[in-house]
Amino acid sequence: MSNALFVTLVAVALALAMACGGTPVTTDELDALDALDHGVDLRRQGLMKRAYDELTEAIRLDPNLAEAYAERGFLYHLLGDEGFALEDLGRAIKLDPQLAIVYNYRGLVFVERKDIDNALIDFTRAIQLDPNLREPYVNRAGVYLTTGELGLSANDLTTAISLTPKTPELYLLRARVYLQSEDPTKAVPDLEQVLSLTDDEAMILAAKQFLSLLR
Repeated sequence: MSNALFVTLVAVALALAMACGGTPVTTDELDALDALDHGVDLRRQGLMKRAYDELTEAIRLDPNLAEAYAERGFLYHLLGDEGFALEDLGRAIKLDPQLAIVYNYRGLVFVERKDIDNALIDFTRAIQLDPNLREPYVNRAGVYLTTGELGLSANDLTTAISLTPKTPELYLLRARVYLQSEDPTKAVPDLEQVLSLTDDEAMILAAKQFLSLLR
């Protein structure tokens, strides 16, 4: 689920709670959701400082908003501040142990720290909580690839592809796994799929180079 959709669904749920006589929602809580949404959008645009400010504002407005801690923790990871990342991600887990994306983010921190065992635990936990979340399959596949477990890596990428079948990057990743396997020709259909799905010059060049080695 995208963060924008998450925010929208939360806002709808809060409005329904008010309509049904639930706990009144404060303006700060609604503003926190708005700041969270803006922060994620800014991070995706590469505007890290502004993203940090928005996510920090979301936390100030609603200190119990687990998603805000999760997203700021991920931002810290992207900025290389792994200690702060773990602190925010740990806080998010305490607030909402069922939030799948936070385990995916923490798994990335563990990968950066070369803590493979804990990375696998977190990616697997994310998958258990939300089997339709693509990212932990891709990230766990990367770990399996580094440990030489090619079959498991390919399986995870196959699942990721089933979730978003029009994503050329995933076919290129699985092709690279197959190229290291006992039967590298299994990469051919994936490489051809890359060529049919993208106009990105770098990806096209990589796919053509791999195909030239196999033909």
